[in-house]
Amino acid sequence: MSTELARPAPERVAGLHLTTPLASPLPEDRIAPGPAERRLLDRRDLHLTDCHGCGMLMSTRPQTLGYSLLDSPAGLAAWLGEKFTAYADTRPEVGGGVSVSQQVDNIALYWLTGTCASTARWYREAMGWVPRSAEEENAQPVTTPTACSLFRAAPWTTARRWAQRRYEDLRTWHELDRGGHFPGLEQPDLLVSEIRDAFRQVRDQPTHPLNSP
Repeated sequence: MSTELARPAPERVAGLHLTTPLASPLPEDRIAPGPAERRLLDRRDLHLTDCHGCGMLMSTRPQTLGYSLLDSPAGLAAWLGEKFTAYADTRPEVGGGVSVSQQVDNIALYWLTGTCASTARWYREAMGWVPRSAEEENAQPVTTPTACSLFRAAPWTTARRWAQRRYEDLRTWHELDRGGHFPGLEQPDLLVSEIRDAFRQVRDQPTHPLNSP
């Protein structure tokens, strides 16, 4: 993950752009939150209780799942297709989420290369370095200049206040009115614009390594 590239060696990373900052609420954040944070907490809790089973399965039993996905194209299509619907901004007025054509292309990429199991194993391997709590996250601060683009329908929500505790040099925080977990497929032009804007700001800092000879 991008955060793990920047955190251990910030001097080697010019800037960081995130659509899913790894920053969680502390227990005290749940005590009398404001309306905006209450909505974020509710959406986050819904994801953890109703949608995050896939992540738990892949992080604990990826190989069992991998054999099934490698054996059945219908199973693979169901596994990935459900996520494309559940995690995207499917409102017709903003593009309808991930198109069927895009889904077929993505599913075919996994099927034809036989990479279903190895992809699932990434979740197991990540267990060793992804913090398991807000306290663990905040004990691993990120000092690299950071820009965040938050897409409306993304299931893993974060409040700016939570992110500022971990990302110590948070330059920009854009909460966008469309898009979901797959912005590269749903809103590619908007994503490109956000990335360019983030690194333009980094480039314009005269003392930053990007401007070194």
